[in-house]
Amino acid sequence: MSSSSSSSASSSSGSWLPPERRAAVAQALMGCAIGDVLGIAFESGRTRLPSSSWPATTYPLPSPRWTDDTQQSLVLADEVLRFGVLDPRRVMQRFVAMRDDPGSAAVGPRGFGLHRGTGQGFRHAVDEFARTGKFAPMPGRCGNGAAMRVTAVAVALGDSDDSRAQLDAVSRATHDEETSLHAAAAIALAAWALARGRRGDEVIDDVVDRLDVGAVQTTLRDARRANNPLAVIVAAGQHATGGRLRGGAGDGHALCSPLSALFLAVRAPSLHEALRQAVLLGGDTDSTAAIAGALRASIDGIDDLPPALRDFPGAVQLRRWGDPIMPTLDEWLALERSLTPPHRA
Repeated sequence: MSSSSSSSASSSSGSWLPPERRAAVAQALMGCAIGDVLGIAFESGRTRLPSSSWPATTYPLPSPRWTDDTQQSLVLADEVLRFGVLDPRRVMQRFVAMRDDPGSAAVGPRGFGLHRGTGQGFRHAVDEFARTGKFAPMPGRCGNGAAMRVTAVAVALGDSDDSRAQLDAVSRATHDEETSLHAAAAIALAAWALARGRRGDEVIDDVVDRLDVGAVQTTLRDARRANNPLAVIVAAGQHATGGRLRGGAGDGHALCSPLSALFLAVRAPSLHEALRQAVLLGGDTDSTAAIAGALRASIDGIDDLPPALRDFPGAVQLRRWGDPIMPTLDEWLALERSLTPPHRA
């Protein structure tokens, strides 16, 4: 990631992509970041959830920063915009470089470089890749990490069998459970359905029709038919975990927050309401809101959101991924350093 290589790679990055799709990529990244920043204050009960009348017009934290949801989404989208292909080895190398970034104030005994809020399974995969050069997901982890980061890059790649293969390969770099892989595929399929003009439950029907057989497909189909789809999602998560589900419909299990976010993204009357409802579900609030935000923003944009939500640290730079000339890798890492709080042992 030297200055010379990153500058030359960025000079015409993404020029092959149609302008409207390039704009949709940036919108998805912005929607992801807004949901991420809005939800992180309440993730896993760290702060009591707001009441049902919460207006969600400002960020609850005084120094809002996006977390791993946006970081990983940006790595994948940037990879495709910069190189035209999603290479899982290069993606993992970039995750390792962020882990080891010498300029990061977060490096320390308990730090992970520029990464913020990563789960144990992701850290294991990155550490093992750094040590062996091989993909080595933590066995038995059925989280939502592959699903939370996929919308913007799916928009960038466009809908094709080759795109599905690339997304599956990069998901398998950090996840080995079928349910996690299928949840990520479901979110990508939803992004493509929205891009084709599908709306509302048409999106869910399209995803169910195209998704591989498994628990994710069954849960989406059953939830689509139910009066209370989120109750169906919770029941599926409880069954999968043997009743150890703590976060309800917003739990970080792959059957919960990604599928809940999908329903909210296509059924809520607006992006703002989808974000608000995603946070109110509790559990993995930043990931649920990030997924819902990325999906809905990819088609609606963010201009109708309250002004305070459109203005967060890094928002100006993040929008640049929609421009013909996007930030260099060095500029991007400098941005991540500026958003990373000092490590505290």
